[in-house]
Amino acid sequence: MNTVKNYIYVAAGVVLFMLLGYLYYLNDRLESTKTKLELANQNISSLNHYIDKTNQQLKDIQQLDKDYQEKLTYAQTENDKLRDDLINNVKRVYVKAKCPSLPNNTTTTSKPNAIIAQLTGNVRQDYLRLRLEIAQTKEQILQLQSYITSVCLKP
Repeated sequence: MNTVKNYIYVAAGVVLFMLLGYLYYLNDRLESTKTKLELANQNISSLNHYIDKTNQQLKDIQQLDKDYQEKLTYAQTENDKLRDDLINNVKRVYVKAKCPSLPNNTTTTSKPNAIIAQLTGNVRQDYLRLRLEIAQTKEQILQLQSYITSVCLKP
């Protein structure tokens, strides 16, 4: 009977030892899983911060684009208004020019022409086109500067 008790004690000790080993293994796995979970939570937090920053940048870009489009529309409207005023002779575009002087020995019996030099139709259209392109270029440069300062350089 004593030997049976000894076998039972030995078997119980072996089972207890195996159970403790298994518990140690499970505890190690639990700690490893906790570490991985903490790292995953940090990554999620970092990604959420990145998403928030990207969304804010998109809002900033949309606002810049809206402002840019409004300014371009205003420049186009002003240019169209000037073109209409030029066509309807409400406004005029004058050119500062000098006419070559006539030789002193030439005599004329007529009066000098009192008409002020103005742009011809084709040149007037070119003037309006260039004026609009200058306004567009100016707005594009301002848009890019705003983009750089408010989006690219923003922390």
